[in-house]
Amino acid sequence: MNTIIKREDFKHNFLANIIIRFDFKGIFENELEKSVSNLKEMLKEHHYDYIRKEHAQEIDFKINDPEFLGSIPPANVKKQPVYIFNNEEKGLIFKISPTFAIINNLNKKYISFSEYAPFLIEIINLLQKTPFFNITRFGIRKINICILKDINKLYDYFNKEHFYLYDQEGTQTYQQSQTYTKEEYNINLIRNIILGKYDEQPAYQIAIDADIYTSSKEKIIDIIQNESQINTMNDILFEIYTNMLTNKLIKQLSENEFNDNLLVGVKDNG
Repeated sequence: MNTIIKREDFKHNFLANIIIRFDFKGIFENELEKSVSNLKEMLKEHHYDYIRKEHAQEIDFKINDPEFLGSIPPANVKKQPVYIFNNEEKGLIFKISPTFAIINNLNKKYISFSEYAPFLIEIINLLQKTPFFNITRFGIRKINICILKDINKLYDYFNKEHFYLYDQEGTQTYQQSQTYTKEEYNINLIRNIILGKYDEQPAYQIAIDADIYTSSKEKIIDIIQNESQINTMNDILFEIYTNMLTNKLIKQLSENEFNDNLLVGVKDNG
C-alpha cells in the first residue's frame, strides 16, 4: 500500500500536460466570432493574448482525445475555425471553436488547478447565452512523462501491478490501456513505455495518460454550477497518479531536492 500523501506535499513533478475541455454543439461560425469578440476583455483580464485564428480538421481535435480514437468516420471530418490565445507567463493556451473550448496547461511552471479551471467555467457560462447551445462533454486529462535510464530499475519507481513487463530487460515498447467508471465519471487510462535514447544511451520514456470525463448533461450542469465537482475529478486523477508510484518515488518527489540521475524530466513545483 502506498504512502498516504496530499498534493501539497509534493515538491517535484513530471507532469507534461493538462487539458481541461468542454465539448458542445449549437454554435454557428458567425456566432463563435461574435462570442470571441465579447470574450476579449475577459481574456485580457486573465492575461491571455490573441495569437491567431486557424482552420483545422475536426479530426485533429478528436485525435488527442482517448474516447474518440479509432471511432471517427471519414465522412464526419470537416474543417472549422479555432481561435487561439496564450498566457505566456503561466504557460497556458486557450482554444475555442464551434464545438469545443480547451485550456491547455503546458506546465511551464506548477500552477494550482484552482488558478485556471474556474476561468473556463466563466467562458462556458457566457457561451450558454447563445441560442441552441448544448454541452455534450466535460473532461480533464493529465499526461505525466519521464525518462528512465535503466529499465531494470523500473520497479524502484513504479508499481509492478500497473507496469507489469513479461521480459523487463528486452522491452522495446509497452502499452496498457483501460476504460472504466468511478463515481459517475468515465476514465481512460493509458500507460506507455518506449525505448529510445537519452544522451546517446538507451533510455525509456514512461508515460501515464489519464483522462476523466462525463457526457451526462445533468452532471455537466452540476459541474458548472458547483466548481467543487471539478476538484473531485482532479482528486480522482491524483489518486490514479499516486497509485502508479512506489513509496520510494513518492518520498523523493516530496523532498526539498530531487537528486536521482536515473530519472530524467522531474521538475521543481516552483
